[in-house]
Amino acid sequence: MGVEIDGRLGHNDYRLRKLTQILKEKDKEIEAIKELLKEEIKKAEAEEDKFKVRVEKLKAAISTLEGRLKFYRSKRSPKPEVETKEQS
Repeated sequence: MGVEIDGRLGHNDYRLRKLTQILKEKDKEIEAIKELLKEEIKKAEAEEDKFKVRVEKLKAAISTLEGRLKFYRSKRSPKPEVETKEQS
């Protein structure tokens, strides 16, 4: 099996060997990048889960505080209206 590079045909050619070597190196780099991406995705998912838990806690705290606020507002007696004297 041979490959034609610059008009030459051969499987033992220096340029062909160099080309295949470069392609193998690039494949290794691509695989390393894929592994790094997988690790970063796992880290991002872990952080996302952590933030989801935090958001749920904050939502629960907000609903509790809103309930307390409504309770205290209902217990409060309304202020009497202040009558002002007209100055003429």
